[in-house]
Amino acid sequence: MANAAIFPKSRENSVTTRLVSLKSATRMIIASVFSMNDSGDRSSTIRCPRESVLHFHRTAALAGLPLMTNPTTTRSAASLSVSKRDRVLARVASWTVQQGVAVDVMAETIRQAVILALLEARCPGLLHPEFVGTARLPHDIASTLNRCYGETETGLLAQGLLEWEVRDASSGDHEIPLTETGLPLVLARASTARRNRGAYFTPRPLVTTLATAALAPWKNSPEQLRQLKILDPSCGDGRFLVEVARQVWLELEPPGHPDPALRREVIGNCLFGTDIDPLAVCQARTALWQAAALPGEPPATLTSHLVTADGLLDPTPGNTGQFDLVIGNPPFGSFSGRQALSIDRDLKTRYLQKWGGGGWDTLHGMFVQRGLELAGHTLALVLPTQVTHLEGYAGLRTSINKTMSLHEINDHGESVFEGEAVTPVVTMIARRDSDGRASWITTRRPDWINRVQEQGESLGRMVGDPGVHTGNCARQLVVENSDQPGRYVDVLEGRQVHPWRCDPPIKKLRLDYQANDDEYFSIRPLETYQRAPFVIRQTARHPIVGPKNTAEYFRNSLLALYEPDNGYDIRYVVGLLNSRLFRFLYTTAVRESSQSSFPQVKVRSLRDLPVIWPARDNPVQWEAYEVIVSTVKTLLDVCAVPEEARPSGAEESLRIDRLEQRIDDCVLAIYDLDENARDDVFLSG
Repeated sequence: MANAAIFPKSRENSVTTRLVSLKSATRMIIASVFSMNDSGDRSSTIRCPRESVLHFHRTAALAGLPLMTNPTTTRSAASLSVSKRDRVLARVASWTVQQGVAVDVMAETIRQAVILALLEARCPGLLHPEFVGTARLPHDIASTLNRCYGETETGLLAQGLLEWEVRDASSGDHEIPLTETGLPLVLARASTARRNRGAYFTPRPLVTTLATAALAPWKNSPEQLRQLKILDPSCGDGRFLVEVARQVWLELEPPGHPDPALRREVIGNCLFGTDIDPLAVCQARTALWQAAALPGEPPATLTSHLVTADGLLDPTPGNTGQFDLVIGNPPFGSFSGRQALSIDRDLKTRYLQKWGGGGWDTLHGMFVQRGLELAGHTLALVLPTQVTHLEGYAGLRTSINKTMSLHEINDHGESVFEGEAVTPVVTMIARRDSDGRASWITTRRPDWINRVQEQGESLGRMVGDPGVHTGNCARQLVVENSDQPGRYVDVLEGRQVHPWRCDPPIKKLRLDYQANDDEYFSIRPLETYQRAPFVIRQTARHPIVGPKNTAEYFRNSLLALYEPDNGYDIRYVVGLLNSRLFRFLYTTAVRESSQSSFPQVKVRSLRDLPVIWPARDNPVQWEAYEVIVSTVKTLLDVCAVPEEARPSGAEESLRIDRLEQRIDDCVLAIYDLDENARDDVFLSG
């Protein structure tokens, strides 16, 4: 979900202008170099802003001036084995640098230049109004690009190009030197842009399955089939529209005899799409016209019915009102939490004003609401599995049930995206009738859990999420060494925390960074972090608790565990959370705990875990409580010893296993579980 980045078609090229720009860039860097840090020390290593350095490099190159480069970096970059494909991408990046493109739009401009060159080579007669007047690659680069990527699917390439950026050369992995610029610049990986757009195109088998089921009501009515109005409100590279068109053609054409008039009719009258990414829309038009395999010029409606627009805010193309079928895979993403999307603040505000307030505000949830508004007959979408069962989506499920009936909910898991770190998904088909018999997916759990839930109390305010939220300032706030100006302290991350122990931090947190107008982050007062003697790892399938004894500050990949206010020892709660019983209770209640890509322990789910506080007048419970507290203390002491100083081999591991087993037995005694319940817990893996 990103707007187009179009660089200027022309600019002043005089030597005078170049030298003035060079002087300006030089002053910017000198000002950075001689700005003092908080202590007034000028001797520290100063790192100039990346934008200033790149601007200086570009301006010097345009002025025809030589630049000193780091010989070590240059030799390292030159020694890399670079493929033909990498070399042509480097030529595109070098050409982009030489155009004077701004740093913040350089990666997107490279992506546009590559994809437009490929699209125009494949469909020369198809014009895209979004890019009229935009500079194109020189003929020699475009020709080489087509030779290297002529058979590559542009959707996958465009998606992959989101993972690249131009930056100063370093010792990082897979850096492609931009030798043609004469500057120490490289093309390198930068994977966050792709996630921020939710840019993971749907695998074709999933597209085919959903399209087939969605079109089923019209398959036996040729006349209705050719009159359908079908919309994909987040069409991406058009794969849903292409598949729908293909299936309609197969139903209506004689076998083996394509009907050019019919294909033009379907493209011109039946198919509509929007996407906020203009490059994706260009790909969708090209893909649809290529699928038709027709001679002559494309119909004008291909441009007017597949448009660059915001599927949540802008009018739909074609002035059709409602559509018979709304189909697609909307972008996934939340507006809050650790995995919150990074989007323009004004756009986020507009989304929330129009679609927010009905539960957990997410991009995909808003597209469901938009689909309910636009679908006159059928709504068919790919959605995160969470939509089917999380409480935050209860309002959304109710809206669907009130407006339509649920015909299909198919769980495809997380493997359908073939190696991509994408949340598990379902396909949903709802229709405006009362015939649907499908139900939302629910998790069956043993009956004894209901009894335990009734007896237990919530952890409540013992669990919190005050961790440092770096927002869009992670690079400025968190570093591996503090040889830069500023006030730095150790900061813990989730990977340092294990049951019963916490490894030393490997990164530093800058406490005195001042955010610019377009930046945001959150660091709480020190006292907030000091109140938590233990932390809970957040990126995990179940609770993992360790002592916060190696640093005070911690990032939001960790949750805080505070002392109970009822007089009980916090080590009892640590024992519960690290026990097999609580692992089983958590993974049974939270479906996402089974996914391999970014499982997360949530505050709300932790608070739902039932804590039974042992009664002093119950000898069995109280004795078990005291054993848990003392055993947790022993484990904390054992695991606090540096690994190199601990006894090695199986004996030490067996000792820890026995201590953990003792805690598990005591927890089960306090919760008074029978043999069947114990089997559920210990046989669950």
